[in-house]
This record gives sequence, C-alpha cells and structure tokens, in this order.
Amino acid sequence: VAIAPLAALAAGCGGGSTFETNNCNDFDSANCVEIEGGDSAALQTAVNSLDPDTTIILGPGTFVFDNQVTIRAANINLVGQGIDITTLSFTDAAAQSNGVDAVGDGFLIQDLTVLDAKKDGIRVENSAGVTFRRIRATWTTEGLSTNGAYGIYPVHSSEVLVEDSFAQNASDAGLYVGQCR
Repeated sequence: VAIAPLAALAAGCGGGSTFETNNCNDFDSANCVEIEGGDSAALQTAVNSLDPDTTIILGPGTFVFDNQVTIRAANINLVGQGIDITTLSFTDAAAQSNGVDAVGDGFLIQDLTVLDAKKDGIRVENSAGVTFRRIRATWTTEGLSTNGAYGIYPVHSSEVLVEDSFAQNASDAGLYVGQCR
C-alpha cells in the first residue's frame, strides 16, 4: 500500500527504462521511482511520502522549486543523470530555506546540480553513511552576500564521503564539514 503513491509517479520502473545514465535497475533498493525531468510536483510528492530504502531517479532537465526538498528517512538515494544534465533550481524560492535538506542514515545524493538555494545548497544533518557523488552546488551570480552560505554541508554526521563534487559562488564556503566524525 505504501508503494502505491510512488508507483503512480514512476516512469519506466523495472525493465525498459528510458533513463540512460542512472535508472532503477542500477540500485538495490526496496523501492524505486523514476521521475521525468522537470516534474517538480512529482519529486515533491515522492519525498513527502518516502519509505526507508528508496531510490529516486531524476530524469534530464530542470526541476524548479519554491521551497526546499526535505528528506527524512533512512537509506535514501537521490540520483540525477549528471551534473550538467539534472538540476534542482531554487532561484524562485520565496522562503529562506536550504536546497536539499536531509536527515537519515545511508543518504546518497549523486549526479545533479543544486542551483541558487537561499541558504545551504545541500545540507545533511545527524546522519551516518552520507555520500555526495558528482554533485555541484552553485549560485548563478558570483560574489553576492545573499547567496547561500554553504554549497555542500554535512553537519553532525559521520562516515561522510564527498567525491568528484564541487561548489561555486557560496557566500561563505563551498564545502563546510561541521562537527562530523
């Protein structure tokens, strides 16, 4: 029953996926959903109804948000199709919020860009086994004090891996590892 909301969002789960770089077949998760590029509402619905051990695969394109993407479950994978291919844009966000805000052990974020978050680009807090892989956190305009403080920000976490990732134009630090083990 809990999988039904995610299944309704799926585009090509199982065989015959149209997602070339990353798809559900690449991940060993209890639940997996593939969301077509740009379908911000489907992504928001998926994260709002997350079960533990879920992979969310995002298609090519730009997902536009007016608030942060909040993840509160263990063993979640949020995966795009590549740094230059899948973008989560927070340019039009009204609230002072992070881009992606996650709390949950076993969190993976991979192959996407987070753009113009009002606060931190990607903030992961109180989590163990966190992986940032092939991520870009950036702001469109360099040198603005109104840009978010940190691009990639694991805090109060352990076993953190940041791999092949970068941040640009943050108002404080691109990568800030705070109180982590």
